[in-house]
Amino acid sequence: MGIIGSGEAARHLVRLFARSDKIKVHFVIETDHDRSAISLAQKLNIPIGREVESLIRQNEPDFIIDTVGNEQLLDQVFAVRNHAKILTHDVSGLFAEVLSERQAQLGASLHQDLTDLKGKISNNTSEILKTSHSINKISNELEVLAINAGIQASRAGSFGKGFSVVAGEVKITARVARELSGDIDEVVSEISSLATDIEKSLAKAH
Repeated sequence: MGIIGSGEAARHLVRLFARSDKIKVHFVIETDHDRSAISLAQKLNIPIGREVESLIRQNEPDFIIDTVGNEQLLDQVFAVRNHAKILTHDVSGLFAEVLSERQAQLGASLHQDLTDLKGKISNNTSEILKTSHSINKISNELEVLAINAGIQASRAGSFGKGFSVVAGEVKITARVARELSGDIDEVVSEISSLATDIEKSLAKAH
């Protein structure tokens, strides 16, 4: 794809096509003092210039889109276009409007999907945190019970040895549960951070 024009219309087309994996902009022909498309083309490493013949012959595009409507310039393009199909100014304007509308629809759909996803993440992380805190509370209570049971077992002497072993295992299990609860909290924190990033992206896009 080659684009004639360096103004706002050309910039819009360059930006649209840059997001496509199937369309490549081979060059932008600079036509006037409005260089809106030029800085973007430079960032994308797209060749720019005023030499119509050399740009077309070197790149051999399949399509050339005119965003200017300069008949003298179009005559030069037709003279060297080879097999390239040319979309004139009127057609390219309609083409850009259709693409822009389609992009807006996709953007709105993506925005809604991300909003829904953020809501689900927030709801799920909230429920997970409640469960994690419950686990942590239970593990603390088990550890206290295990400590008390161990004290009572030691007072019982030889009769409490077996119970003391059980109390020790309960205490270990309680500590492991508390550590797992901490790990869950860390994972939830990371997920919440992702939700926050989504929210910031949505705010920028909106």
